[in-house]
Amino acid sequence: MSLKAMPVWMYHGVQDDYQFNDLVKPENLTRLPPLNEQDDTNYIPCILHTSSWTKASPFKEGKHSRGTSNRIGNNYTPSSKGLRIHSLKQPYVPERAPPSPRKRQKLHRSKTAGPRLEKIHVVERAVSKTERVSPREYDSDTLDALAVEFPPYTTPTFGLPRSAIPIEPCIERYYELIERGLPDDMVSPLSREWVFNAYTMVPTHLVSNYPDTVTRLNFEMDLGYVESLKQAMLDYILLDTKEQARLGVTLPEQTVQGAGRERFPWHYNVVSARNFLEKNLYATHPIMLELLEYWNQKMADFNLIQVDEIKEALPLSIEQIQAMVSEQSKAGAELLKTEWVTDCVELIKSQQGSIESIVPQEENNRRLAMEHFFSAIATIMSNQLRGAVQKALNDFIGVLEVYCNGNSYNGEYERGLPTVKNAIIIGLEPNQSSASVQFDPSFTDVTAALINCLAIIVLSVDKIPRVESKLFMDKDTEEFISSTGTQDDCVLKIVKRVEALVEVNMPGPMSYRSVYKTYQHLLTQEAENNTDQFLRGEHDLFEYQKAIEKHKSLTDEVMSLIVIVPMHLFELNCSKMNKFLCDRSNMLSNMILRDIVFRSRTVNKNICEQYDGIVTRITTIPDNTEELVSLMKFLEKLELKELLDLKNQAMPAAENLMFLLDYATLPEEDIKLNDTTFSWPDRILPIISYSEMRLRKKNEQATDNLSGWKKEFLERVDKAVDDTEAFKTKDRITEAPTYVEQLQELGERLAAYAVERDTINREEELLEIPEPTQYPQIAQSVQLKEPFDNLWTTAVRFQERYDTWTKGPILGLDAEEVTEEVGNLWRTMYKLLRSFTDLPGPMRVATTVKNRLEKFKVHLPLLATLCNPGLRPRHWEKMCEAVGYDITPTEETPLAETLSYGLEKHIDQLEEISGIASKEYGLEKAMQKMKAEWADVSFGFIPYRDTGVSILSSVEDIQMLLDDHIVKVQTMRSSPFIGPFESEFKVWEAKLQSMQDIIDEWLKVQATWLYLEPIFSSEDIMQQ
Repeated sequence: MSLKAMPVWMYHGVQDDYQFNDLVKPENLTRLPPLNEQDDTNYIPCILHTSSWTKASPFKEGKHSRGTSNRIGNNYTPSSKGLRIHSLKQPYVPERAPPSPRKRQKLHRSKTAGPRLEKIHVVERAVSKTERVSPREYDSDTLDALAVEFPPYTTPTFGLPRSAIPIEPCIERYYELIERGLPDDMVSPLSREWVFNAYTMVPTHLVSNYPDTVTRLNFEMDLGYVESLKQAMLDYILLDTKEQARLGVTLPEQTVQGAGRERFPWHYNVVSARNFLEKNLYATHPIMLELLEYWNQKMADFNLIQVDEIKEALPLSIEQIQAMVSEQSKAGAELLKTEWVTDCVELIKSQQGSIESIVPQEENNRRLAMEHFFSAIATIMSNQLRGAVQKALNDFIGVLEVYCNGNSYNGEYERGLPTVKNAIIIGLEPNQSSASVQFDPSFTDVTAALINCLAIIVLSVDKIPRVESKLFMDKDTEEFISSTGTQDDCVLKIVKRVEALVEVNMPGPMSYRSVYKTYQHLLTQEAENNTDQFLRGEHDLFEYQKAIEKHKSLTDEVMSLIVIVPMHLFELNCSKMNKFLCDRSNMLSNMILRDIVFRSRTVNKNICEQYDGIVTRITTIPDNTEELVSLMKFLEKLELKELLDLKNQAMPAAENLMFLLDYATLPEEDIKLNDTTFSWPDRILPIISYSEMRLRKKNEQATDNLSGWKKEFLERVDKAVDDTEAFKTKDRITEAPTYVEQLQELGERLAAYAVERDTINREEELLEIPEPTQYPQIAQSVQLKEPFDNLWTTAVRFQERYDTWTKGPILGLDAEEVTEEVGNLWRTMYKLLRSFTDLPGPMRVATTVKNRLEKFKVHLPLLATLCNPGLRPRHWEKMCEAVGYDITPTEETPLAETLSYGLEKHIDQLEEISGIASKEYGLEKAMQKMKAEWADVSFGFIPYRDTGVSILSSVEDIQMLLDDHIVKVQTMRSSPFIGPFESEFKVWEAKLQSMQDIIDEWLKVQATWLYLEPIFSSEDIMQQ
């Protein structure tokens, strides 16, 4: 079998390391050949035995027959590679007595290794080589190892050198071997105990609140641990230069210091540091010790707040606590300013000589040294001040942490004697907007106030001046001693304790609020609404009593509730809440009582008003007989009706009064009103008697007055009769206007007498006179006056109208109106002639007027002919031709002048011409009417969809009007009297026809467009 064909294990003991490596990998080969020609760069040689039971066993040890124990660490000492443990002789140790107590092992804490305990062994006598018993001879490697001299334990050494970093070209290969050449399973798993110990240094809430982050951290720890151990394995294997050559990674040579040292390189630095501290470390100056002793002796009992005073004053409101803490803190801070700082200044002045001796005399260095020195003093005083603040904070929170057990309870609250004084007073008050019970102050406000107390304590000493401001007057700005800040950890921890303390004492008050759940309806508007709804209905006094008793019972329940409730930290003051509920219940009860009072007051006022009305009426002095009789009748039935009704109305008023006396205190005005109400029945009787007597006298007086009035009235009536009789003999037409005025005045008197007669008859009826006076003379006079009134009124009317007709312009007369009025006047006179047969004077007047009317009636046909409104200049020209001379009237030509022409003989011709004018005038008025009908006609347009175009609409009325007018025009054109207007009618007819054609064509085009528009506006057509 050739050497190359032999198994690796057969080389053990036959060839040494170098011979084997020379056979496997020549010295000049810097890297192993690839497995094949195609995969050169990805070749990873074997570094560890993957099939060995021992994990992480180097591959290079496979060719040696060494045990696992003999292989460990042999790369650190190459000369001991052939050493076998079982070949070593144990050193001789003589038997000795047990060590004395002085020589027993002692345990002490290492100053450099943390909490690990080290053993200090008693130094035993060393055994020399000559005393060793060697049972056999050692090989050369063993002898070389035994010949190594170790220095004593007092000699400092560098220890093992740190692994060298590969040269630049091999770094990539180095990390590739770590990643791909060393399997992960060669590394023992990361100890869970190490991980647990690592997490003990992380706050618990972070671990529980961020599970995803913890998972990523565990992964990173596992990955870093595996990578670090794999790198350490490769660094150890690369200590062998042959392995460097085999694996293709070259490490630079590293110089290792020997175990012993010729000199100590840190000695100079130690000496320099000692000298620097001797010159610049002021903390060891005697004044520092004096300041510390002064604080410990004189300020040992100092406290910014007086805890005993606060405890004695408890319980307090949060405002009182803040005020007390503020006052005490200010007093304590003032004490520090006036005593502590001043005494420290005096101590420093007493050590002025020693201070001057340690600072240099050169100005700049002296100033800098003095600044450092006083900074050291400020640091000591700052620490003392911080301690005082911390003490005050701890004392303050200590006062409150007595209540750290909380105040929660189960079931109903049972009051007992408090074991400790309550600290903070909080109140219960209603919140009507949310219909709930709230705390005043709220727990948030309590927490904020207590935290503010901490801030008051902390900030009270933030302006304590440094000693320099007292020693050196040339300081530009005043500096203050640094103290605890509100955001320091110690303060924030106490803040959290305060928050936890308030939170643990919240459940008790929160649970106690359930006591008021029964009365929650009093916090809302619902109670008032229900009461208002109750009051809107009709209820008797029993129902009112039941509702009031319900509210009184509720008030009694609330008044029996606990006012001061001890709740450990809190003293719960329920007085405001209880008072509010009582007030609300009383308010609802008072609402009912007010309604009853109002109802009682209304009833009483109504009764009093009725009595007042009765008294006012029966005591009124009547102005006339009607009022007198009415009062007398009212008094007759007063006792049987009104007074009896008022007596019945007084019964409910009495019931209301008795009810109110039991449940309410009536105001003075209601007491007076009730007194007035119930005293009226007795007070009104004398008034009634007096009124009856007075009215009887008034009745007798009215009867006497009526008799005188009737006598005087009869005389006036007789005078009117005589005046009427006088018109039987009056016949002078020239006095007609005077007669008309006299008749008018006489008619007015007779009308007034008729009214007065009715009044006298009414008085007689009221006074119960059996037969009323009729006075027939009045009616007879009216009847007698009527024909005379018609006669003289008609005569005056004709005379006035005749002058107007004959003397006025003829063109201003209306022939129809004149004819009608003349006819009416003639008929009146004709009737009067038959009634005046026995009266010659009036007969003569009537005949005269009638004759004048008949004479004027002869001219009426001519008047109708000449006063035609249709006459135009062409017609007057024809009339002038007919009579042979000019009769054309002007604007001022009177009728009398025209009548003087003697035109009655030409009346037939004139009537014919006037008839033609009337026909033409009718055609002219018809044309004007048609044109007027078109004045307000307009076309209507409406928008068509979204096209932006308006179309003609609602033309039916226009078309109907056009058709009607066209027919009328065509009819009138066929009239024989169209001549003067023929051209005008032709133009108008053409215009109407043109308009009709335009509208017809317009509608046709519009209908076509409406049909085509949807087609051409579609998207398909528009795209084409």
